[in-house]
Amino acid sequence: MPCHLLTLKLPANALRVAALALLLVLTFTATACDAPDEEIDVHRDDFGLRPTPTPAQVEVHRDDFGRRATFSPDREVLVALYHATDGENWRNNDHWLSELPLRAWHGVTTDSHGSVTTLELGDNGLRGRIPPELGWLAELVWLNLHQNQLGGTIPPELSNLSNLHTLWLGRNQLAGTIPRELGRLASLSYLSLDGNQLTGPIPEELGNLDRLTTLELGDNRLVGTIPRELGRLTSLSRLSLDQNQLTGTIPEELVNLTELTTLGLLDNELSGGIPSWLGRLPNLEALGLAENQLGGTIPAALGRLARLRWLTLSDNQLQGAIPLELGNLSHLTIMYISGNNHFTGCVPEALGAVPVGDVAALGLPYCDLSGRAPTEAVPKPARAPAAALAVDRAALVALYHATGGARWITDTNWLSNALLGEWHGVTTDATGRVVQLRLPNNRLDGQIPSELGRLEKLALLALGGNQLREAIPPELGNLSNLRVLTLHKNQLSGTIPPELGRLGSLRWLDLYRNHLSGAIPSELGQLTNLEGMDLTENQLTGSIPSEIGWLTKLESLLLHDNRLTGPIPPELGNLTRLGVLELHNNRLSGAIPTQLRSLSSLHLLSLDGNSDLAG
Repeated sequence: MPCHLLTLKLPANALRVAALALLLVLTFTATACDAPDEEIDVHRDDFGLRPTPTPAQVEVHRDDFGRRATFSPDREVLVALYHATDGENWRNNDHWLSELPLRAWHGVTTDSHGSVTTLELGDNGLRGRIPPELGWLAELVWLNLHQNQLGGTIPPELSNLSNLHTLWLGRNQLAGTIPRELGRLASLSYLSLDGNQLTGPIPEELGNLDRLTTLELGDNRLVGTIPRELGRLTSLSRLSLDQNQLTGTIPEELVNLTELTTLGLLDNELSGGIPSWLGRLPNLEALGLAENQLGGTIPAALGRLARLRWLTLSDNQLQGAIPLELGNLSHLTIMYISGNNHFTGCVPEALGAVPVGDVAALGLPYCDLSGRAPTEAVPKPARAPAAALAVDRAALVALYHATGGARWITDTNWLSNALLGEWHGVTTDATGRVVQLRLPNNRLDGQIPSELGRLEKLALLALGGNQLREAIPPELGNLSNLRVLTLHKNQLSGTIPPELGRLGSLRWLDLYRNHLSGAIPSELGQLTNLEGMDLTENQLTGSIPSEIGWLTKLESLLLHDNRLTGPIPPELGNLTRLGVLELHNNRLSGAIPTQLRSLSSLHLLSLDGNSDLAG
């Protein structure tokens, strides 16, 4: 049987730049037996070329076993991704590089023509660089490479993905600048680049993404001002620029973002005042402005944000009276307002009832909405005994030495004879006892000392964003007055101490993005006052304890991006206040409990990335 030479001729120009390189290099020949000599020419479209051959056009040869094989550009792109990101060591690489259809490859979804539409490879152990060839997946709609160990830069070729509506590259080690070309992704509705090492300014071209509903650029090293062009994103509901090095004022153009529910600008270097036009964002539920250089007074217009649940203004340079109008914010559940601010007057009584907050640390009297002080005078408490103050001081000194205090970014007054309340990040009550310890993003490096468990009046412990290592000391379970515990974004390892279940006053537990392992302690079910729990992005295993269903005040439960197994406990249906439940990217199995239908307050449920869930 004679064999004939077939030649595939591909044009040298392409409509989509992303396909250009592919088309230039893929002029090849293939042998075919029992077929006449023929020539296949990929046809041109109305603009000059069709960069992706149709299935009929790409079936051009038989393999070594005589079977008819299909050349697929999308397959070649996935092969390039596999090799560029250490595919042999992925957590799950089932069927990759096999002869099975692409839809059988782990994390790949295709359309009826076999074109790749979804790449779901979040938290899958990818290492290396994102190959520019991904820009050739012309039908790609969803790209999730979240929480891997990807480095290098973001390929500008991704801007050729004209059908893309979700681009999720957060929680990697990506560096360099954000490509301006991403502003050409006209179909994009979700863009997440948070938790990387990106530098440079925010490209103003992102303001062209008029379908965008979520923009997450937080926890990077971005500089410059917030582009005014972002005010054109009128569909945006979430804008997170937290934990960067942004400067300048908050641009007035953001007043056009009337669909915003979350505006996160905390931990930057923003200056100027808090704009009064923020009160004209009717859907705002979370407003984070803490840890900036904002000055002036708090605008009374914030009292018009009827849906506001989360407000942080702490650690700025604010002054003057706290507007009585803030007492109208009946849905507030979290509010931080102290720390380097210098308020006068009184505190609206309603703010004193916010479950998670720090208004008591201001040392100001309470007053009703008319500005009248309480009818009964509150006697000034006496100074705490010297022995108790010495215990608090010793605990702080232990922390300083255990975490390289001399190398902290700021250690003003630490180890000095100044009052403890004058040490950077320390707040004391009227008796001089330590009630808050706030040292986030301050380059603490070392182990959390067990002595912190002796700060018996401590209500808030915030040590997130440092380089804390080793285990969480079980002695923290002795802090009976603790209401907020945030240790996120460190390098803590070991298991979650079951002793934390003794923190009966705890309202907020935040341990996300560490290296914690083992099971979630069932003892956490004893935290009956807990309103928020975030254990995401760790290495937790085992099942979700059914005892979590006892936490009837819980409003937010975040357990995603772990290695949890087993079924979703039906007891979660008891959490009638739950508004957010995120369990995605685990290894959960079984049927989704019908009891979840009774969660009338639930507005965000995320279960994707659990391939064995049903229902």
